[in-house]
Order: sequence, then structure tokens, then C-alpha cells
Amino acid sequence: MKKTVYLLVLFAAILFASSTFAQNKRFKLIQKDKNIEFAEDESPVSQLRTAAHDIAVTVLPDSVRPQNAINIHIVFGPSVNIDAVGSVVLGVKPSCHTPTCNEPYITSSFLSSKIINKATRTIDFTIGGLLPYKEYDLWGAVFGLDGDRCTGSQIALIYFKTAPTPADKPEKMLMVIDKEYEGNAQLNTVLDRYKSDVSVNKPMLQIEKYYIEGTNMQRAQLYQNIRQKFNNDNLTYLFFLGDNAAITGQFVKLNNEGAPVATYFSTTFSYYTQPMYNTLSYSAWDDTFKIFDRADICAVPPTEVRPDVYQQQNAMISMGMVIPDITFNINQQIDYLVAYFNKVHAFRARDIVFESKVLITDAFVSEAGVVQQAEAGGLWAAEVLQFGRAKDPDYSGDDVVWKNDFMNKLGTKSYEIFTLTLHGTWNYHSFGISNQDITNLPALNTRLIDLYSCSVGKFQGNNYLAGQYLGKGNVMNVHAFCENIGIFSETGQSGLKRLYAHDGVYQYFTRGFSISDSYRYAQSYSEAEVILGDPLLKLRSDVPLPVRLESFEARARETAAALTWMTTEELNSDRFEIEHSEKGKSWTKIGTVKARGNGEARQQYEFAHETPSPGQNLYRLKAVDLDGSFAYSKVRSVVFANENLFSIYPNPAADRLFIKQMGASKVKSVRISNSSGQPVRYFDYMSGESIRLTGLTDGAYVVKITTTDGKSVTRKVLKGRSN
Repeated sequence: MKKTVYLLVLFAAILFASSTFAQNKRFKLIQKDKNIEFAEDESPVSQLRTAAHDIAVTVLPDSVRPQNAINIHIVFGPSVNIDAVGSVVLGVKPSCHTPTCNEPYITSSFLSSKIINKATRTIDFTIGGLLPYKEYDLWGAVFGLDGDRCTGSQIALIYFKTAPTPADKPEKMLMVIDKEYEGNAQLNTVLDRYKSDVSVNKPMLQIEKYYIEGTNMQRAQLYQNIRQKFNNDNLTYLFFLGDNAAITGQFVKLNNEGAPVATYFSTTFSYYTQPMYNTLSYSAWDDTFKIFDRADICAVPPTEVRPDVYQQQNAMISMGMVIPDITFNINQQIDYLVAYFNKVHAFRARDIVFESKVLITDAFVSEAGVVQQAEAGGLWAAEVLQFGRAKDPDYSGDDVVWKNDFMNKLGTKSYEIFTLTLHGTWNYHSFGISNQDITNLPALNTRLIDLYSCSVGKFQGNNYLAGQYLGKGNVMNVHAFCENIGIFSETGQSGLKRLYAHDGVYQYFTRGFSISDSYRYAQSYSEAEVILGDPLLKLRSDVPLPVRLESFEARARETAAALTWMTTEELNSDRFEIEHSEKGKSWTKIGTVKARGNGEARQQYEFAHETPSPGQNLYRLKAVDLDGSFAYSKVRSVVFANENLFSIYPNPAADRLFIKQMGASKVKSVRISNSSGQPVRYFDYMSGESIRLTGLTDGAYVVKITTTDGKSVTRKVLKGRSN
């Protein structure tokens, strides 16, 4: 397969806008294999070109998910010939404000004329998969108004900003499991432990199991269930165990008379991540998932055969999957799954760690720019693989030097990420690396294997490479593609640079986002994309805090734990959630303190835990950004002995003093002495929670409480006005 270099460009506080556009830019729709792309048209302006199109575009926050989605309302004015519209293309990219800024589009939606409400001359469409509290630009174009269905005019370039992430909003994960695994005690044990592990950091996430057999009818039902849970239960993550849920769709090209002229097949999981608009439709008549398209995208057919949305990267749900090899019997499949979840548990327990290094290889152009990008933020040291020959975009044969370096570095060193772009198939990488070579590695201590190669994630192939990587050593996630992918170059530079750029996948990863969220927010999902492994896993357990925390202390203050902390830098910081634990295994949120926002000035915060437990009390801060990313502080400990856990109030007291026991010890007697140490009141038992101070003069007294186990507690109390 010939290719050059893969470029990672895949075609509220809330501020939203409404505009009417008369743009001079022209664009062309281009057929690229099975996909449609658009590009700026530099040809001479056609005489049929309309100078100004009467089209208004409004962007509003989505009512259900204003932090993740926008609603787009397009109105075609009376001068627009609605019947001439062939396609509408909408895309969103991160907004930037520098002359050299060229951020990639992270979502794209290709709409057919079917989506137009001709009675009202409007289009209403929702774009999701956006990051909370982030600035974006919406771009739009309409094709067909100039008499050519492949020629379009820009209709929108609108800035907007999404809402901050809501605090404590419950989420749901649907764990979609192959039916043949149901009831397996060994697997259920590790899945129960997985749910327990996840609850430590995501207590608001509910995990629901869903078993599926490998029939298209059940896949269609699964999609409807996902749609319902997305709308009603805030379904946020999909975790597929096995391949029964994978959809193989038929993409049927029709000529202008409506007869099929070509059919190709594609297998996908990402179909489920797009619950609002389905491109593939299930047909019970012939039990298939299909989409009809035109062979000639520039033709004007008698009837529009395409669906409302005929091509999209608009993922609204994050996904992950663990897919055992098809050659495994059922016992081997279970062993593969159990071994993986054991690794995940060890990683969360910090028993598996990785060095802060990345390994990079680009088979087609120099990696120098990628290395510079990777090391720019000081998060990683970068290494490259050595080549024994000049790089050739069309070459995928043996390179002994490269292969030896590959086996040596991956087999003996530790990395957080190995990123590569090569030629490939499901069982072969360029330069002599086969799936058997992965098996032969002495070790593999790499956190993420990121594979920009054709079909290495094709899980229908025997011993498929991506699955081999996931099952080897300490690998936690593998990102790959199960079909051939488009490969492009950008002015001779490696497309891998964008992974490390400001809004690249790895930058989200380093800010505390999970693996699945990082890829979705950075570039959405293509139909061929697979993210092997737990979708909730993060880069490392010690992800940097969203704020610069100078100090965090916890001290006993009588019967309360006093927590204090100081920040020296805050950027888009939203809040601090204070969490408490007795043994460090299960954490409970006990309070929230609002952050003071942006700036580099020192900020001091405090919080009192009034009801600590007898013995050890552990505390940590969860620093949460406006975009929902978060990280934890170090843990602080405060120990309260049983006999000290008494609350004596009010202080000063008037006529009555309350003594509330908080530990296991019981009060035996209470003695009150004056400032000279002379006893003035004695109670050999307490009939309630208070003692009377009537008759004592105002002043300072010492209250001594003796417990039934012979221990004592003293407190200084003032008698006087309690206000």
C-alpha cells in the first residue's frame, strides 16, 4: 500500500454568536476513496457565483450539555434556491489568536439536503464532543448554490465558548460484554474489583453491564439503548469486552439512476459514540447496516439517497475496548481479559510505573520537529529509533538497523508513550517487525502504544498486532486503526507533531484527561479507530495539579481537623474538593471550596472537618479545572485518639455546657476547677449531654472529663456570655 505521511487533521461563562455571511471563499468537495473531503478552491471565480448568499447562522448552547455541545440554527433567506443545495459541511476547531495559529478541525459533519426543513427553510443541528469551558470556532459552507454540487461558499466562521463542567453530575459507563463471558466467576471477580477501583476517583460514575450476542439485530438494539441512556442517564463512556458489538457496515455507491455500482465494507465501534445522528441504518429486511451514497458526488440526482448526515466525526461518547485474539478458545479469551484487568489494578495501585520518556519513529520524514515538540514542555525526554537506510515513503521492507533498535529499546527501556507512523497490516509492521516479534520481546514497559499504520488494529486478523501489544508486558492502552487510513504530509514535516501540540492528544493526556477523552476532544473518532484498553485510565497517577500548590497541611485543632493550603498560580481553576478516608482505599468528599480564579498571586484556603474519626484520618485535595480536568494533591494524615474526641460547647458558655462524645469512650465523671485549680463543681455521672453552670461566677475554668476506661481530657472554658 502506497502512502506518504499521516497528518493528524481529521476532516457557557458562554459566548455565542449570530451572523449573516456573504463570503468570497470558494470550496470544493473531493472524493478520496470512500470518504469526502473539502478544500479551498483556487480556480477562477465562476460567472454563476452568487455574490452574497442570504443565509443566517446562529450558535447557541445545548440545553442538556452546554459544556460539551452546541446547537446550530441555519436560516435560508428568500433569495436562496433551497432545491439547489447539495451539501452543508460544518466543522469545529479550537480558537486561537496568533497569526501563525493553525489548529486542526476536531469535528466535521457532512449534511445532505434531506436535513433541510423546506417548510421553514431551516436546518437545526447539534455538534458535540467539545471540551468544557474552551474557546472554539465554528466553520460552515453550503455546496450547490452556484450551480455545481461540488462547489461551495463559506457561510460561517463563529467564535464561541462552552460552559464550565458541572460539579458532581452523575455519569454512566456501559460495559458491553460478549454474551459468552456472562457468568464467568473469574472475570466477574476482576470486573467487581475494577468497579471498586474506579469508584475511588470517580464516585459519581455508575458502571452497568450489558451482554450482547454477535447479531446485527442485537447491535441495532444496543445502539438504541445507548441513544436512550445518552439522553436520559448521561452516558459518558463505552467499554467493549470482546468484539460482538463491532458493526460491519455496507457502504453502497449508487449511480444517477439509483443502481449500485460499488460496495465496500468497514468495521467500526465508533458508530456507537455518535448517538444523535446515525450514518449507518439497520435494515431488518436483509439484516444489514447500510449507507447509500452517490458514486458521482457532483451529480444532481432525481432523489437524494444519502441520509441526513452522510459522513461525520462527531463523537459524543468516549470509548475503549479489550478484544482477545480470534484464535483464542474461550478459556484463553478469559485469561487474556483477566490478565489485562490485573495490570490495570496494579497500575492504579502504583505498582506499575513508567519513566517520563517517549519513543518516536516516523518512517517517512525526519522526527526532529516531533522531538522538539515533545520536549518543549519539559514533560518528557524523547528518543528516536535509528534507521539503516534513507527514508522512502514507498518502502516497507526490512531494515535490520531499525528492527534491532526497536527490539532493544522496547524490550529493555521504559516509556510513557511509543508513537510511530509506518506502513502496516494486521500482522506486519514496516522494516521486518511481525506480530511474532512482539511476542519475542523480553519485556514491554510502555504505557501507551500509538500506532499510525494501516490495519494494525484489525481485530479480525489472527494474532493482530494491536492486540499483541496490549497483551504484552505492562502496556495499558493501544491506539490503532482497524482499516486502511489516509496518509498525508505537511510541508515535509511529520504529522506526529500535532499529537504534542497545544491542543494535541498528548497535551490533554498530561492535563489529567483519560485516554479516551483525550483522543475524543483532540480529534474526535474516525470510523476505523480503536482504543484498546480501559477508557478511564490516565497517563500517570501523579498528573500535575491544575493549580500550583505551594503547601497543603492538616492539623488537629481540638476535636476538628484543620486543613490549610496555599496556591501560587491558578489558571482556569474552578474548585477544590476535600476528600477524607480512614485507610486510603475508599475516599469520600466532605466539602468543596471555590477557587479564586486566574492569576499568579498567592491564595490561601482553609477548611475544617468537624467530625473526624477516632484514629487515623487521611485528607487529600482534588483540584478541578473549569474544563473538568483534575488531579489530586499529596495525602495528609491527622490522628485523633479516642479520648480526645469530645466536643465541648459553647465556649464561652452561659448557664449550660454541652459535652458531646465523638469517640468510643464513655464519660465517667466531670470536674470543674477555677483558675486557681480549686474544684468548684463535680459530676460523678452525666444524665444527658450537658451540665449546668448556674451559680458560678464569670471567668475562666478548667473542665476535666474522665472516661470509663480511666483516661482523662481537659479543656479550658470561659463562663460568660455565649455570644
